[in-house]
Amino acid sequence: MSRILSSVALLACCGFSAMNAAAQSFPIPLAYNFNGMVHVGEGGLPDDPTGFRSISDRALDFRNGIPNDPLLADYQLVAAPGVLDIVHLGNRNQVDAGNWAFEPSPNGNNIGTQPTWLANADQSSPQTTVLPAPIAVVPGASLGFLYQISNGGGSFDVNLKFQSGQTLTDTLSGPDWYTGSFLGTGSVDIANPDQNLSLTEGRIDLDAFAGDALTEITFSNRSNTNGGVAIVACNFGVKATAEVVGQGCIREYASFYEQLGTAAFDLTNTDLSAINAASGYVVLTSPGSGPLPIGLIDPAGGTQLALPDDGQQQAGSFGLVVGSNGWLALGPGNSSGFVPEVPTMLGNPSDGVYAWTDLQPNTAGLVVYEEDVLTGQARVTYDGVPGWNTSDPCYIQIDYNVFTGDWAIRFGTVGFANPEDWLVGYSPGGASLDPGPTDISTAQVILTQAGDL
Repeated sequence: MSRILSSVALLACCGFSAMNAAAQSFPIPLAYNFNGMVHVGEGGLPDDPTGFRSISDRALDFRNGIPNDPLLADYQLVAAPGVLDIVHLGNRNQVDAGNWAFEPSPNGNNIGTQPTWLANADQSSPQTTVLPAPIAVVPGASLGFLYQISNGGGSFDVNLKFQSGQTLTDTLSGPDWYTGSFLGTGSVDIANPDQNLSLTEGRIDLDAFAGDALTEITFSNRSNTNGGVAIVACNFGVKATAEVVGQGCIREYASFYEQLGTAAFDLTNTDLSAINAASGYVVLTSPGSGPLPIGLIDPAGGTQLALPDDGQQQAGSFGLVVGSNGWLALGPGNSSGFVPEVPTMLGNPSDGVYAWTDLQPNTAGLVVYEEDVLTGQARVTYDGVPGWNTSDPCYIQIDYNVFTGDWAIRFGTVGFANPEDWLVGYSPGGASLDPGPTDISTAQVILTQAGDL
């Protein structure tokens, strides 16, 4: 997702200093296609049309939350109920000689009906994750995967595609999932507590592709056609180097920002993608093409917000608040002011993602809110909203996933007659320390901490 990943922009007490990645590691969200792990509220409901289903007769049991286990430390597993949480490679209707094929109608036994989120029970064809933006590969980089294989274990292929057009195919293997250190369920889709299950970690060395950038991950060719594969998480890792190339300050912060005058705005057609890792955010900057089309999250076209000048409105069912001046917050109370101010941003009471400037949505353009309650994804699009007292349209989009905490900002064309500065960045709710500004357009990777250190 970044042009270069070897020089990491850290939020430092002397401003932004750059360091080589030191034991760098962050999760990569996969294109999950199956709700195959049991979370709170998902047990005992085999015929729930939007509920959990096993890939065979067992599943991981995370009703008590994601375990604190060293194997999971570098990975981000889906922790929310009622959402897709694994990449399934297989066919539930044929696994275990067809003993657990979905039933045509609800009957309350342990085998469920085909859920509404599964259009086709046959997911044995290649399953591809297209990355939102390329991840640059540096020396020492590797990809890690956590997975399970049912009904005797086996192997599967991972095909990686790079920006140069090169590809790499590697094979990962694992034992049968039965017995291990993680709580498991049995009874197929009724998900009764049962025998512990295992998770296997496999890593793929990317060293030979240093200088290139990863764009796609595809899973295919499971060796055991009587079993299923569940890939639960992916991680990009870099070996420690600890070489300081800028000032030596390494105090880290939870917030980051850039304040730009209108004439200096250089984020047109730029995307910011933030991955919520356990230790904070990994923020990646990449070339973009502006906001995605309205309606991709809500096919009905979302909700057009009637925002005043210098106001805000709660939207949707997640409790998110949309500001008329280009920001999205996780709750109420943030400033509706038209002058972007760093101390105000750092002291606002609710977590906020900011493309803050003085906009006037009550005169022209649209502000549209969309959400998907199953995936937790929300999106606000400022579609041609002008700067105050100008006719210059601005095209901005802010995403936030309330389940994962991941967010994104997409800038298209913006007005250069805008009367106020831009303040772009992120800050958690409550008082935050000032990390000093960074040049986002040249920052290669921005790392934040979960809290100020």
